[in-house]
Amino acid sequence: MIECVHCNKLNRLRITDDMMKNKAICGNCKKSLFPSIKTRSGLLENIDFTSSCLIEYINKEKEIKSLTTPGNAPFFTLLNVTSYIAIVYFFFNFHGKKYEIVTYFIITIFFNFVVLFIIDKTYKHLREKKLLKIHAKDIKRKREELNIVANSLHLWSKIPQTYWNLNILNKFYSDINNHRADTLKECVNLLEAEKQLNDRIIEIKKVNQKLDNINKELKHIRYNQYFD
Repeated sequence: MIECVHCNKLNRLRITDDMMKNKAICGNCKKSLFPSIKTRSGLLENIDFTSSCLIEYINKEKEIKSLTTPGNAPFFTLLNVTSYIAIVYFFFNFHGKKYEIVTYFIITIFFNFVVLFIIDKTYKHLREKKLLKIHAKDIKRKREELNIVANSLHLWSKIPQTYWNLNILNKFYSDINNHRADTLKECVNLLEAEKQLNDRIIEIKKVNQKLDNINKELKHIRYNQYFD
């Protein structure tokens, strides 16, 4: 729900074709629902909207992937095939010295893996083609919905695309709520400053680790010299 800044009426914002057409207009006063991000409340609403779009985009991608994921070849079929191959191979080659039997065994395992790989790849390819035909309409519809979400995100989000990450957006929202920042620029500067600080801490830890290793080596050298 988004509250209109002009008439204070709550509007349910849905990422649909209608939203793209009416450009997120308030149902009461017919003015734009998105306030300027120069205000704290407007920035919070835009961050929340961007997060909602990203979540929906991720979910749509997962739905499309689930429709086209073939899965692995049936386990028992693969097990039977490899068992028959192993039995036939050892039937004709189970003779000779022990090292020869071990060699045959290793070759058989390798050959079985190759067969398994080929069967699995073939199964997935054929299954994926079949799934694309079966779910063609659903996939087309979900891809259209995915494009609508993407277009809405590019049209209405005021957050730079570099920061379209749920963790980063949650941090921006938290920083504004906790009065650590009041503008988008301050949020970005705070994020980058914390990144630089973390990078420096990591570098310092690496240097300290190297110094510890050097000290251990020196102690080891002194210990050896003392006893020599």
